[in-house]
Amino acid sequence: MSESARPAWDTTAKGDLCALLARLFAGEPDLALYRQLCAVEHPTLTWVEPALLALPEAHAVEALAVEYCRLFIGPQPVSPPYASAQGGEVLLGGRPRTRLEAFLARHGVPAPDLAWRIASPDHIAVELAVLARLYAGDAPAAVVQELLTQHLWPWAPAWLADVASATRYQLYRTAARLGMALLGDEHVSAEGQGHGS
Repeated sequence: MSESARPAWDTTAKGDLCALLARLFAGEPDLALYRQLCAVEHPTLTWVEPALLALPEAHAVEALAVEYCRLFIGPQPVSPPYASAQGGEVLLGGRPRTRLEAFLARHGVPAPDLAWRIASPDHIAVELAVLARLYAGDAPAAVVQELLTQHLWPWAPAWLADVASATRYQLYRTAARLGMALLGDEHVSAEGQGHGS
């Protein structure tokens, strides 16, 4: 992607996007979130397809909740949202959890206070919430790069691509594509600064 074609996101926009993606990947959407996404007016950004909009709101929210469970919870989830699962770890959490906890302790970053049903901190929602916190707190670029390089880039882009192709609904396709665009933009920026992998 050329420099001129890359999205132009400032740190605040990146933090807001990470917080939204963390929420979307952390649990089923509720009615309030569904209404907010339906109200987004953007010429190229669609969160909810017309077929879903045609349903009563409660049915649409239920359909998205069922899709969330199919994709991320299971009993046999299509796209488990854990770094450990994507890396073939025997136990949920495993080394990715230990590495993330060490990162948080080393840099004095408090773990996100999440009310979500997440079994391990190596969940994509936790990692995106930490990234949102780093952006919001004007963390040093080296700390952001460490989180990206050591915790997100090794697995999240492939996972997001899998979600985009596996989902039946635009909401998760849009979320995955925005996540890929953000991580890709950060990767290109890091390579341009000589910090890429």
